[in-house]
Amino acid sequence: ARIDSIVSGGKAIADYCDALFTGVIEIDGMVITYRQTEFGIVNETTLSKRSDEFEFNRIPIYQAYLTYVSLSQETKSKIKQESNHRYNANSSVIVENGEKLKPMLADERINAWAQIASTYEQRSEIIELISKVKKQFIIFCMENGI
Repeated sequence: ARIDSIVSGGKAIADYCDALFTGVIEIDGMVITYRQTEFGIVNETTLSKRSDEFEFNRIPIYQAYLTYVSLSQETKSKIKQESNHRYNANSSVIVENGEKLKPMLADERINAWAQIASTYEQRSEIIELISKVKKQFIIFCMENGI
């Protein structure tokens, strides 16, 4: 699973960041999931977890991005709608999720992921993605007073 070009994937990264920051895509330690509720039924999609099925599981925000990109266009549209809804509703969930993400996206963790990335052939792609997520998160925190 290789990203053709992170630059051309700019919109996908922006949508992924929105979903991550608003909590539509949830991070819980090493596990990143998307829960879709339809007609009262919760359908959970695992985007990353410590498991052999996920090649980059030690860098969960990168692995989750690769999985996110491979989702159907319909699912990505639903994720985007939910993210936009949370922004438009000025949901307190946004601030709560931002606070929860602060330790997850702390410099120490980003640096650890960069160290782990150096062991992969895709190191420059991985580092570029985690850097973009970190930069977007800083802006998100400023915008939302977190």
